[in-house]
Formats: sequence, C-alpha cells, structure tokens
Amino acid sequence: MLFKPKFKWENQEERSVFEIVSEDGIMQSNEILYVVQQICILLDRQYHEDISKFAGYIHPKNIIISKTDRVQISEAIRPIIEREAYIPPEQSQTDKYTSEAIIYSLGVLMIFMATGHENKTNLESFIENRVLRNLIEQCIAFDPQSRFRDIKELMNAIKSTKLSPKKLLFAVLILVCVCLIAGTVFYFYQQGKLRGSSIGENSGYATGYAIGYEKGFSDAPGIGIKNPVFDSKSGNLSGNYTSELGAIATNSEDEVFYIFEDNIYRMNPYTAEIVLMQSNVGAHNLNYFAGWLYYCTDEKIFRINPDNLKKEEFCDSHSGTLYIINELFYLYDNFETGYLYEIDPETKTLTQLSGSMEYLCLNIIDQKLFYIDSNKGNHIYSSDLDGGNLNLINGNYCESFCINNDKIIASTYNVRNDSNNHSISSLVSMDLDGGNLDNLTNISAHYPNVTDEGIFYVAGNNKTLDWISLDGRTHYTIVSSRTGPFNIAGRWIFYINEEDGDNLWRVQINGSENTRLTP
Repeated sequence: MLFKPKFKWENQEERSVFEIVSEDGIMQSNEILYVVQQICILLDRQYHEDISKFAGYIHPKNIIISKTDRVQISEAIRPIIEREAYIPPEQSQTDKYTSEAIIYSLGVLMIFMATGHENKTNLESFIENRVLRNLIEQCIAFDPQSRFRDIKELMNAIKSTKLSPKKLLFAVLILVCVCLIAGTVFYFYQQGKLRGSSIGENSGYATGYAIGYEKGFSDAPGIGIKNPVFDSKSGNLSGNYTSELGAIATNSEDEVFYIFEDNIYRMNPYTAEIVLMQSNVGAHNLNYFAGWLYYCTDEKIFRINPDNLKKEEFCDSHSGTLYIINELFYLYDNFETGYLYEIDPETKTLTQLSGSMEYLCLNIIDQKLFYIDSNKGNHIYSSDLDGGNLNLINGNYCESFCINNDKIIASTYNVRNDSNNHSISSLVSMDLDGGNLDNLTNISAHYPNVTDEGIFYVAGNNKTLDWISLDGRTHYTIVSSRTGPFNIAGRWIFYINEEDGDNLWRVQINGSENTRLTP
C-alpha cells in the first residue's frame, strides 16, 4: 500500500482517517478503495451472519490505520452531531445497522477521504475520478434498493476496478506528446537560429521564450493553476492587504516588486532576474498603480516610477496601510490616529472618513468596509466608510479573510463542546451579506488569499501551502513544508518558511523554483 511514503507518521504507530485527511490532505483513489476494502473484510469476517450485531460506528475518527497499513475499527462512541452525515435517510439515529446502512456510511466515508468534507451533493464538482464517483453514488443512493446489496457486492465492485493501469497509460501518452512537442519546438528553433540574423535571432528567441514558457507552465505540476489576471484598477490583492506580513509584494503588467530586509527589489517574472531598487528605506505595504510603485514607511508614504526611478513624497503627514481599490486611494492610519482617510491622488490631500477604529483584515469593497472586530469575538462586520450602518456578517471566530468577486473567503473556527472542548478551523465562503455559507473543506485552513483563478491557503496541521479551484474540483499542494503567511504577485508567491527559521522564500504558483531569498 501507499500510506507509509505519503503520510507523516512521525512517532505515531497509528492514526485515524480523520487525522490523516485533516493533517496531510485528501487521499488518492487507490488509498480510499484500499481502506474501504479492508473495512469490508473486517465486517464480513466478524459479522457475516448478522450485521446488526455491529455496535461500532463507520466514521473517520473511528477508522484507524497503522504504520503497517493495517485497518481497524475503533469502538469509541461518537456523538450524534458527528454521526448525522453517516446515517442513511431511511433510518433514525437509534436504529441498528443494516447492510444498506453500512453501505451508505461507507459511501459517505469515501466522500470524506476524497474531499475532506461530507457534502453528498454535486459530487462531479469535487471528485474527478469517475470510477470512484460511481462507487460512491451507488453507496449513497437515496433508495436503499439502489445501493449495493451487501458488503460482498461492494467488495466485488472494488476488486473489479482497474484504476492504476488507466492512469499510467494516460500519463505515458501525455509524456510522449509533451516530448514530441518539445522536440519539434527545439528542432525548429535550431533551424530558425541558423537562418536568422542577429536581430531576427533575438526577436525570435524572445517570442519563442514567452510562448514556450506559457506552454511549459500549463503542462507543469500544478496544472490548472493559471496566472492571476493583472488588475489595473487596484494596487494589490485583498489577501495581500490582510496578510500578517502586510502587502510585501505586488506586480505590474511585466514586473514583480517585493520588500526584503528593508529593501525594495524588482524581479523579472519570467527569468527571475532580481535587481535592487531601493535600499534601507524601511518600507512596508506595496501598491502598484498607473505606472507608480507606492510604499509606506513609519512616517510617510512615497512613490517611485520604476521606469526612471523618480521618487517623490505622496503623503507627508500620515502613514499606515495604503489601499488602492477601483482607482480610489484609502489610508488606514493604524500607527497613530486609527482614522480612515481618502487621499486625492492629484492634490495629495486627505479627507477623514471615520473615527478611531481598530480594524483587522480590513477590506474595502464598493465604498463599504468589511473587517474583523477583535473586541467582539473576532466576528466579521461590515459598515459604511464612516462606520455607520454596522452589520454582523458572520458570528464565528474568524482568523482572517479576503474578498474576491463579491465572495468572502474566510478561515473560521467552531468551538466543539465535546470532551476535549477543542475548536476546529475550516475554509468557508459566503456572500457579502453572510448568506449562502459554504464549507469548502473541513481541513484546518489559514491565511486565505483569493484570485480569479483559485484560492491559496495554508492547510492542515502540517501547514502546507495549498491551492483549490473556485469550484472545489481541483486541489494541489504547492509547498509541502510548513508555511507561514504569504503574498501573491502575479505568477509568484512570497512566503515564510517555518522549517527554515521563518526566512522569506519565493515559489511559482505551480510549485516550481522554490527558493530562499537572499539580499
């Protein structure tokens, strides 16, 4: 089996399915089928004559896997609230297990192992593997007569699946096609290089490099993660503004800018060539807008023209966090006054909008404020720019959130009143009024940062840097090491590597070129 190389056992001899999925991420199809097959074997061996004698629970916390791949069913009692999703619609909470109920519970267990949640609807959006999806759908059919008749029928269906050879053949075909394309491109490039003049060679190389780069990127690991579209009307991403790092990175149409050790650097996003732009300026909070790079210091705000390095003061009376959103300039003076101002970019005059406030994860959308109030249970609130018309958006404890296309993506915590009285974090989405709340994953999530191309976040207890598509169908781990807060700038991510003494690293959004930054 594949548990030992993939999952992180450390000093543990055994772990529950819930722990594995929550800490290490969702399982692969062959791993899911192995676990379910072993459960079926156990149940058939012990309760062959009367399945109603089974007194345990089919639940991720009760399915235990050892280092040696042995699967066991714990007899631990689970509260009703945890078991509800695993009880078929035709049964009450106190009914004994039937074959149909066991099959239904195993179907929901497969959903959890494949997605990290127990949502039984819209399976096509979450589970791409058609064979696994068909098995699950037959297990959780509303009509008990439409499910597998018993455990043996389910075992036979699992044995008849041939997933790996198909996947291997598909991968080989893709590899052959990519090699053919690469060989063809290389051949024609060499021919063009021999025939072209120096100017033609340089021009052809530049064009071929850009096209080849994009083609290579689409075929690379992390396939499906597209580059965020450059927003010419705003200075940075919502998730960068709300990051614990602050907005330390941003990008123009053709460059990336970032702050490292009080210096500002510029980087070519294609070649990763880095040039020092400003040194020892004590900068924080970057924005790029209309040909200017804006940055804040502890006392003032400056802007630089990247083309000629012309530098000028933009605001000499206040500093804090600068927001450039839909061509409007806002300054939250979180250093001194706590006031929110609007800045006229032409006259550079400030207009006070609100009284003193303490905003966490401040987002400004359509001239409304969305923020976390640490004095009110870390709940999400919205208000007008002047603080009026206050509304509670979400009453859960929220660690952080950001907004994209009228959707709030948040890392929230729910306190569970079980014997451990512990809290569980999850990634949720909701409308701007708090409606249509959707649990994206039960795996703990931190620092969400959203673009039009997907959701980036730190996942699980192992704190890997992950990406999930907006429709939830595709999931990918970008960085497998422990990750702290991060920023996104075009095709690049700048993140804190907790396994390297909290040093700043950079990585492409497809997981390649993962490198520690140096001065």
